[in-house]
Amino acid sequence: MTGPASIQPDQPLSANIEVCNRGTLADRAYVDLYVSSDAIITPQVPPQASSDVFVNHALTNILAPDECQTLSIEGSTYGVMEGANYLGAAVDVANHLPEFFEDNNVHTGSRLGVGNRPDFVVASVTGPTSARPGAFITATLEVCNQGTQPGSTMVELFLSQDTVITPPTAPGVPSDRPAGLTFIDNLAPGQCQTSSVEVDTWPAEPGDYYLGAIADFPNGIPELIEDNNSRTGTRISFTY
Repeated sequence: MTGPASIQPDQPLSANIEVCNRGTLADRAYVDLYVSSDAIITPQVPPQASSDVFVNHALTNILAPDECQTLSIEGSTYGVMEGANYLGAAVDVANHLPEFFEDNNVHTGSRLGVGNRPDFVVASVTGPTSARPGAFITATLEVCNQGTQPGSTMVELFLSQDTVITPPTAPGVPSDRPAGLTFIDNLAPGQCQTSSVEVDTWPAEPGDYYLGAIADFPNGIPELIEDNNSRTGTRISFTY
């Protein structure tokens, strides 16, 4: 399923959901669209209570075995909490149709930011695959604003010996070494900007390092989603 990265409060939501029949008989079913505050989609099946918000539903065509159909479902998001959410879908939620498997009808989709804030993500960070230790290299960044409001942000680059970019948080806590900094100015919602940044690799020792970047560190700008600012990029081999 696919949908928008963000919406404003109470704005209508539209998502595309692909439904497939993996059984041996043809049939049709209703598909429900939900917004959830966590990654576990809990369909609304009375009398079972659910904190997930039902948006709308649609009925598939009669699907032959192994046939798929993409449905576009749109509806109200009234009651959705602001902040980070998840899109979700469920088919045949009341189990009206006998199926081979009754526990594979729910799917968690992409994250959805709800509110009136920017949401900065590092879409990519690339650099050379090899360099001399201590040399300056050039990194290329693509930073996007997936939120609903314009904004500006600092982006910091790091060199890491593993794929997890760990910025410094407190004295004495192990972290990756900052290696460069750039400012991304006034990104509109849905806009991306590509920048070239000079990276200082000193005092990198010979070996392999990952180039990484974090936008809005340390969370100085209120965003729709606060834990999607980091990206791990090119692995660089440092040799003399």
